[in-house]
Amino acid sequence: MEYVSLEGLRLDGRRPKETRRMRCELTALPGSDGSAVFELGNTKVLAAVHGPHECRRPSERLEDRLLVKCEVSMAAFSTGERRRRTKGDRRTNELSTFVRRCIETCVSAELLARSQLDVSIQVLQADGGVRAAAVNAAVLAIVDAGIPMQDTMACCSAGYLDDTPLLDLNYMEEGGGGPEGHVA
Repeated sequence: MEYVSLEGLRLDGRRPKETRRMRCELTALPGSDGSAVFELGNTKVLAAVHGPHECRRPSERLEDRLLVKCEVSMAAFSTGERRRRTKGDRRTNELSTFVRRCIETCVSAELLARSQLDVSIQVLQADGGVRAAAVNAAVLAIVDAGIPMQDTMACCSAGYLDDTPLLDLNYMEEGGGGPEGHVA
């Protein structure tokens, strides 16, 4: 399959170094401490933040920094594959770990020692760039919650197909078999 035409356009009409349309909405869930919806083209992710609060399990409490818990789930209708993903699915566990590590680098964890921050992410629609959209939604939800941060973060995917570097891969391009990375 040809991912970049002779005119230099991708299958969806973008140039190789062009991102899809982005849209974000803060305070999407009024019942949470902070929340955000982040859309990247047809990919749509909802993130909610609860906390910081006292650790539910005293054995998990960290004396010197904040404990970040992150849970990602994908709606059954989020992809073309209409299969239900279980909570322990390898892909969602990997995504949860990636988002948690990104959050830990942004949040002023030392100021919130001995407390816990819960981040819940729901992928509503997946059309490539889910990892980047999840990080962006989580960071926006933390900003919405007013949690102190050392720095903010944005994430984007990049890949290489048909001897062409591409920015912000969609679902078809992610499945193209070329190398792919995420920059946060």
